[in-house]
Amino acid sequence: RKRELLDPDMIQLQIQTPRTQTLRFMAGQRARLTLEDGSTAELPIASCPCNGRNLYFFLRRRAGDAFREAVFADGVRPGHMVTIDGPTGRFVLDEESPEPAVYIAVGDGIAPVKSLIQHAVSIDLIESYHLYWAVPDPEAQYQARWCRAMKESLDNFAYTPLIDASPEDVVAVIAADHPQLQDRRFYLAGPADRVNPIARGLEHRGVAAAGIAVETLGA
Repeated sequence: RKRELLDPDMIQLQIQTPRTQTLRFMAGQRARLTLEDGSTAELPIASCPCNGRNLYFFLRRRAGDAFREAVFADGVRPGHMVTIDGPTGRFVLDEESPEPAVYIAVGDGIAPVKSLIQHAVSIDLIESYHLYWAVPDPEAQYQARWCRAMKESLDNFAYTPLIDASPEDVVAVIAADHPQLQDRRFYLAGPADRVNPIARGLEHRGVAAAGIAVETLGA
């Protein structure tokens, strides 16, 4: 349906399904996309299940990846056929937990986290939201406009951008903002070497492992 360059190394891809083949998925899950040339990639869905016809994905440029190279080389245009298989994945919203939620996205982990937040807001489930997005530099916040819009439109939504923060720094900031960590549910997504230490740091501060959902993304 549309491809939009968010920055020189990031594209947002919008795929629209036929009316009779809406993708039924849960927020935070992934889907496998296959282009007409046969190249394929499994990607987190960055949109809300409330609109299963219009699916959004974020693609980072990656040398040697045939799927991404085709997309960045303008090999995918509106009207081209894309096959979707899925959904897969267990990084989903706990719809039985209305307590305040803390979302921690590291780098491109913002894709599944955005899906979770949009779904939670659409069903008006959670008492309050706090999104932390850790990136290496300010220019890497390719969803900053959406983050600010959520903060401005919802009284119970907080957004904290974190620049070049270590896992220990992330945990320290969250603990300072939320002294009662045990009363919140945590959703973490990003590279394994970043989000797993954050999850361990939260557990060391008293958060039960059952209260932490983690989605690890490939490099």
